[in-house]
Amino acid sequence: AYVNGNKVTGTMTNRGQVIITPGTTNQTIQAGYHNGSGYVKGDSNLKSENIVSGKSIFGVNGTAQLKDTYTYIPTSDVTLFYTGSSGITTRTLTWSISGVNFNPSIVLVELRLYKRYYDAGDSDRRDSYYITVPYGTGIGSVSLNSYDGRYINCSVSISKIEVDGDTVTITIVLSNYGTNHNDGFAYVYGKKAIFIK
Repeated sequence: AYVNGNKVTGTMTNRGQVIITPGTTNQTIQAGYHNGSGYVKGDSNLKSENIVSGKSIFGVNGTAQLKDTYTYIPTSDVTLFYTGSSGITTRTLTWSISGVNFNPSIVLVELRLYKRYYDAGDSDRRDSYYITVPYGTGIGSVSLNSYDGRYINCSVSISKIEVDGDTVTITIVLSNYGTNHNDGFAYVYGKKAIFIK
């Protein structure tokens, strides 16, 4: 370039290839010249279903819905059922849990099936098994083998959930519940319940 007939050397900085990664604030494009191969990075996860409804990121409006959840874990197992019998055709149990501040659409319940009995030498034998039951889904013909071939056999399902204020009552159905050993006791305990709005 020439100024007043005199040749001058430019001082514009050569930025070469400039790559910009979007962030939470505006980024200044530095003065200078680029070689034309630069770009602004994209992300395949920038989709409406990955953004919370009511929010927008780089012009993409979110459609994802937040789910309220509440997890209840008692300080000790809650006894829902006890029997000394080897066979129970059907048993309906209820478990009421307070502190749930919404109407749940999904309920997951973790149950502990517990068999306690005495062997020929009068030794105390105990076995525990855990089942997670989703609302509306049964678990069919679960055979839980325990010590010395003794077992607890049952089908488990959640048949109903009822909401009264912040208390949810879960109805649990045991079908074909039984054991192959009478000399002892069988329990069903409530271990955990997860509520999803």
